[in-house]
Amino acid sequence: MDERQRYEQGMKVWRAVLGDAHVDASLKNRNEFNDAFQDLLTRYAWEEVWSRPGLPRQTRSMITFGDDGGAESH
Repeated sequence: MDERQRYEQGMKVWRAVLGDAHVDASLKNRNEFNDAFQDLLTRYAWEEVWSRPGLPRQTRSMITFGDDGGAESH
């Protein structure tokens, strides 16, 4: 899979997990400063991590959001 395909697959997963409104708002706020980082997150976090076999998406979401919540309490 090349980088463009990885980005497109990551975009599909990102939209499926967080919804079109969230993704569209994030894309609208892209700028010169965060553009490369957003591209990296889309390709690697949303495609590589969230598309990886082994955990259902719902379980992956619970782990991620649970971890985020736990981090805020410390």
